[in-house]
Amino acid sequence: MKLFEGKDMKRPTIPDLAEAAGVSISTVNRVLNNPESVRKPTRDRVHHAAEELGFYGLGVIEHSVRKSRATYKLGVLLQQESRTFYHNLGKALHTAAETYPDANIKLTLIHLEDLSPDNVSNALLELSETCDSIALVAAQHPLVAQAIQ
Repeated sequence: MKLFEGKDMKRPTIPDLAEAAGVSISTVNRVLNNPESVRKPTRDRVHHAAEELGFYGLGVIEHSVRKSRATYKLGVLLQQESRTFYHNLGKALHTAAETYPDANIKLTLIHLEDLSPDNVSNALLELSETCDSIALVAAQHPLVAQAIQ
């Protein structure tokens, strides 16, 4: 429910947002312009108040909150995309990465058609160059185990 609705109501201002969030005007300005300098619970409180008020700068606040979250690069190796299970798992992982609220997840998802140990270990080594963490579905093999190490 928006607190500022109707024709006769002026749109909410930064002071209105500060009051609704229980913070100072300068804190709202920092959330808008320098979100890294504001603790996450405070940013979240300002964001929630902006949603409640229908604050015109909500998009800027959402962008600043998103920008200030940590970024993690996750690599995932799955088996053939033609297999329904792995296709659906890949879609679910993309959705989860895009909607995860506490961090920006940059997902690199690779479906391997060739499941030979050489191909799996090469793909794993390639992902290790650009990703912080890697998850994979693969058969146990010395080459794959060596690439994991």
